[in-house]
This record gives sequence, structure tokens and C-alpha cells, in this order.
Amino acid sequence: MTTVPVSDLRNYNKVLNQVSYGNEVALTKNGKAQYAIVEMEELERLRALCLLMSEIRKSEFDIAAGRVVTLGDARKEFGL
Repeated sequence: MTTVPVSDLRNYNKVLNQVSYGNEVALTKNGKAQYAIVEMEELERLRALCLLMSEIRKSEFDIAAGRVVTLGDARKEFGL
């Protein structure tokens, strides 16, 4: 990850040229990282990963609460 002061955005083309897939640019404000610039493809991948993790977590709660039917139980229920 590349880190640059937010004031460097005055020359935003130089900053944007540092952004690539897997190399985010962190913008600092008062010496502290505040913002990140990422490629859209990477942002979409991160959003999909977050959605997947959320669905996995919901499934864990369903399993713990007994709201999941096993394949064997479904076969018995539907006579398969």
C-alpha cells in the first residue's frame, strides 16, 4: 500500500497512477490514514467477499439454531 498526504491530490493524476490492483493508495490527513483509493475491480471483489462472509455468518447462526435440514433429512421428507 502506498501512502500519500491528501494534499497530494492537487496533482491527482500522479496519485492515481500509483493505484493498481493489489496496490491501494492510502491518503493521510494530519499524518493519519483517512482514505483509500482502490481500482473498481478490487472494490467489487472486496464487496463480494464481504457479502459472502455475511452469508456464511448467517448460515452459522442457522446451524446453531437448528434451522438447517441435512441432505439425508430432505431426501426422507421428499421421498428421494
